[in-house]
Formats: sequence, C-alpha cells, structure tokens
Amino acid sequence: GSLELVRPDNIKVVHDYCSETGIGGDIGFGSIQMDFNGQPAIEGGSGNYTYSWQAPGGYVSSLMNINNLKPKQYSLTVYDNIYSGCQLSIPPNLIEVKGANPIIIKESNGNAPNSKKPMEASSLQNVEGKITLNCGTTPLFLEFYAEGGPTDLVTGTYIYSWTRNGVAIQGGPGPGQLTVDPPLPGVYNVNVSLDTSSLPVPYLSNAQLPGDTSKSYEVVVPEALSVIEKSTKRAVPACPEDPALLVFEVKGGANGLGPYTVKFDNGLSATSGNSTDREIVISGINTDNHNTFSGYTVSGGDTSCSSTGILPSQIVLPNYSKIEIQATPQDIDCSSGQEGKIEFSYNGNPDINTLSIQIKAGTRTSTTTNFNYFNTWQNLSSGAGNAIVDIDQAGTYSYIIFGTP
Repeated sequence: GSLELVRPDNIKVVHDYCSETGIGGDIGFGSIQMDFNGQPAIEGGSGNYTYSWQAPGGYVSSLMNINNLKPKQYSLTVYDNIYSGCQLSIPPNLIEVKGANPIIIKESNGNAPNSKKPMEASSLQNVEGKITLNCGTTPLFLEFYAEGGPTDLVTGTYIYSWTRNGVAIQGGPGPGQLTVDPPLPGVYNVNVSLDTSSLPVPYLSNAQLPGDTSKSYEVVVPEALSVIEKSTKRAVPACPEDPALLVFEVKGGANGLGPYTVKFDNGLSATSGNSTDREIVISGINTDNHNTFSGYTVSGGDTSCSSTGILPSQIVLPNYSKIEIQATPQDIDCSSGQEGKIEFSYNGNPDINTLSIQIKAGTRTSTTTNFNYFNTWQNLSSGAGNAIVDIDQAGTYSYIIFGTP
C-alpha cells in the first residue's frame, strides 16, 4: 500500500523558545518528533523507511526525529526502502519551527526616581551605566522590564534575579523591581530569564533553555546633605544696628542637585544661586533678633533629600545694645581744695564689659596743650558704677570712648 500520514497529531514540533542572538548567534533548540506518543505518524508500505529532511541554509538529515533546530520551515520526504516507488512528501509550510526574539531589558519610567537624569556612563567594564542617587537618605529603587521571547506566545513570563557585587540579593516588591533601604553603593546586576516551566521540552532534552540575558549598573550613593560655615567670609557687626553676614557651604548629595536651601532653627533661611552653586549667603542679619545659629534643615532640588543637622560649632554673633554716655566735668577750685575731674555715666544695658577712655586736651583735630588722660571703665555689665577721670590741668578736653566686643 501507499505511505500515508495517518497520525498527524503524532508529529510533535517544539519551537525554539530561546534566541541566543546576543551571545554569538542562535544555536537552535527546536525539535521535530515523528513518533510522538510512541506511534509513528506515517504508515503504509513495508514499514522500513528512509527519512530525508531539508531546510533553507543547507540543512539535511536522514533521522526520523530531529533536534537542535533553528527557526525555519522543514520539508520531509519519506522513502519506502522495500517498495522503491513508494514515498510521501510533506511540504515545508506544514512543519515549521518558530523562533524567539532576543530578550531585551529596558528601564521603566519609575527606575531610580531619586537619581541624576539622564543616567551617566560608567567607567567600569561591562557596565551599562552609572546611577548616582541624589542623596544617601532615600532608598535605592530600581525597576526594569523585559521584552522578547517566543513569537508564538502572546506574553512571556520572566524571572528576575539580582546581585550586588556578585552576591545574590532579594528583589521586589514587584517583578523587575529592587528596593535597598538604606541604599548601598556597588555594581547591581539584573538577570532576566524566560520561565520555561510550562513549555514543552525538545526531543532528547531534559529541559528548555532559559534564554536569559542580564545588565549591570554602577550605583553611587553620596553622603547626606549637610552645611558648614565658611568662617573666613563671616562679617560681624562693629556697632549697634550693623548687619552681620554668614556664608555656608553645602556638603553631600549629588553634584548639580541645587539650588540648595538652608533654614536655621532661629527662622533665617537662604538659597544658593543655581543648581551647581553650593554656597549659601545669609546677609542683613539683625543680631538683635538672630545672633545664634546651630540647628538647621537643608534641602536641594530633590525634596526627598531634605536633611536636618547641627553645625559643628554653634555660631554666636555679637549683639550690641545702644547706650547713652554722659560726661560731667568738675572744675578745679584751689581755694576750696577741689580737684578737677570728668565723671562718665551711662543709660542702657551694654553687652560689653570694658570700655577704654582717652581724654585729650584740645579738640580731636587740633591739640593746644599736650595733656593726655587715660582710664579703663570696667565692669559695665555688672553695674559697678560711673567712671571718673581726674584732671589736674585746666583746659578744654575732648574724649574718645572705645571698646572691644
């Protein structure tokens, strides 16, 4: 009798579910089995057959069942070895091994939201890019998704696995996601493989290839934001009502995170000039209202990077209260034995303890006599009393009172 395809369901085609395009070319992992379920799909004739397989690219085989097949259409001719005129041909459009697209890893829009954008290139080998977090006070969150896989599947199920510096770590909370809190620097690798547990196994194989691919990223975690004073730029008041000026430098955080804002616990605040400027100037400080600086909050362009801190040393600015000084002279009267003097008194609440008094004959710009008197007015803050300068020569005197905060 003639050869016939009596059991078409016993032709088992396993598609090539993994594309190795990215690692040196597709090696092929499909198979065609002509006796699936233990019975041949073709019967008739003597039962002693020769199989002749052909496919584009020069593929040929004389085996009944073939494996390690690349995605192609395969034609088969079966010859009866006893009855030479008996044969059966199956056209290539009936037996096709379908392929797979390479698995591609892509960043989601939510990947590393608290990092510099766009992602920078890394100087490390085989590393896709460098993720620099804006600061070290927020968690590291990575999120990727995969595309590709078998073309005959509507959707593929992917398995994501993670390592940091070569050590396996737990991903999550969702597929393709990784959360590290607190954030840690290092080289993070995400590996994506196809879940082949539900896919058919190729002929003469124990399991499907995973068809995996991976990408690595360098993660840089800067220090938390903080501020220090640039004390060489400090300007303090010399007299009452003089304003003070303080200059601070922002430390930590990613470069270009500004403009930066610092707000002190005393209510004063200021902002740097632009995204790269780390210098913050607080000017016009009225020390009557704000003369101590210690605790602060500093933030940058990423509001989640706000950080609180305390200056290494508290800043205390001098605060001068206005005082009124009255000079009262006493003439020299030899007839009554009265000596000359000038008595100095004040009204107000001075914040300084000591004043120096210089009394000079004549005016400040013109000296008619060369008499000079000096005295030190001490213990002003303690209310010790008035300062008295004895005068033993009659004349007109000018005086200067000066002190050091």
